Amino acid sequence: ATPPGFWKGDEELAWRQARASRRGVLVSFYASWCEACVLLERDTLADPDVRQAIRERFVPLRIDVTEETARSREQLERHGVYQLPAIVVIDTAGQPIDRIETYLSPEAMLSRLGKPDPAMARR
Repeated sequence: ATPPGFWKGDEELAWRQARASRRGVLVSFYASWCEACVLLERDTLADPDVRQAIRERFVPLRIDVTEETARSREQLERHGVYQLPAIVVIDTAGQPIDRIETYLSPEAMLSRLGKPDPAMARR
């Protein structure tokens, strides 16, 4: 499992930290009933190299949608998430630059996270 404190649970706080540190936000939608979410968490997102790659460029935000609430529905809709697992990678300008909707191995995740941030390239 990922160490305590790795994931932010508060979306507003995550965005404040991202702006202050000039990083994007990696949003992981999670539900305990989603088998692929649990495997992704256990095998890939808990990998130390993956965690380091995420932390270097992003503020990690987990949105737990295990229970369907008005808030979780709003977050899913706003991020355009219609299936789990779902990870939305958002650049420093607040634009989605990648969407991962399947289980990925640690190696495949590292490859996806290695893509450059278009907002940083324009500076």
